[in-house]
Amino acid sequence: MDIGAKKMDIGKYLRQSLKRAIKTAGNMKKLAENRSMDYSTINRFNSGSNAIENMPVKTLIKLFPELRIYCFTDDLPAEPYSPGIQDSDILGELAATVHRLSPKEKLRLLSMVARNFGEKTTGM
Repeated sequence: MDIGAKKMDIGKYLRQSLKRAIKTAGNMKKLAENRSMDYSTINRFNSGSNAIENMPVKTLIKLFPELRIYCFTDDLPAEPYSPGIQDSDILGELAATVHRLSPKEKLRLLSMVARNFGEKTTGM
């Protein structure tokens, strides 16, 4: 999209994105579980009782982990990050799996990842 071509209606885009996230997860409860969020937070923005345009950035990032923000055109990367459908599906499944683990299992998983990938993951 040409940044200067048209002004984005951020509220409309966020409402559509939230509906899509709910549909992809299956329902609001599953989305809340997958994102480690309160159901009531998602429900307030989805129902309109909280204006989605006033969503705190922290909540926005938690709700949309693939989100990338560029405030200036010279901040845009040469090739913008664009996860494929497969990447998105894998990340969603991984998040749901990790969410179901006990604290001990999460620590074991983190240790395995660090042992196998170590310094390779820096710079992502």
